[in-house]
Amino acid sequence: MNRKFLIGAAVGLVAGIGVTMGGTFWMCQRWGPFSNSADARAAWVVRKLSGELKLDKEQRAQLERIKDDVLKKRTQMEPGRKSIHQAILDQVTAEKIDPVALNQIFEDHTGEMKATRLYLITRFAEFHAKLTPEQKVTLKKKMEHFLEHHDSPL
Repeated sequence: MNRKFLIGAAVGLVAGIGVTMGGTFWMCQRWGPFSNSADARAAWVVRKLSGELKLDKEQRAQLERIKDDVLKKRTQMEPGRKSIHQAILDQVTAEKIDPVALNQIFEDHTGEMKATRLYLITRFAEFHAKLTPEQKVTLKKKMEHFLEHHDSPL
């Protein structure tokens, strides 16, 4: 009887851990930082920053506006990314690679990326200006933590 109880308890514990881990993974995939949806990832970042920095209503509203603008900008850039992918794929099946055409496509995209970078830095500066000194310190610590744990070694 004790042996059956221990085996049943062990199986139940393993099953419980499996369900908990699976559910957590599913929730992270669906609504968290690992979601396939840019909207879901952006919403997660806003929730995370709002909680960690203890943003007030005005700061949260500004962050939401920035998120919406960035997502809109991302949507505008999507056709360009797709055209780059298609151009590369077309070159792969061609008789001969055309380096001039590929370089021109990437030059055009680099210009788009520069404009986006300038836009994002401006929006970040606007948000930063609304933060308190304590929030800036917390943000710096969170960014350091992120870079330490998630930065690519390349």
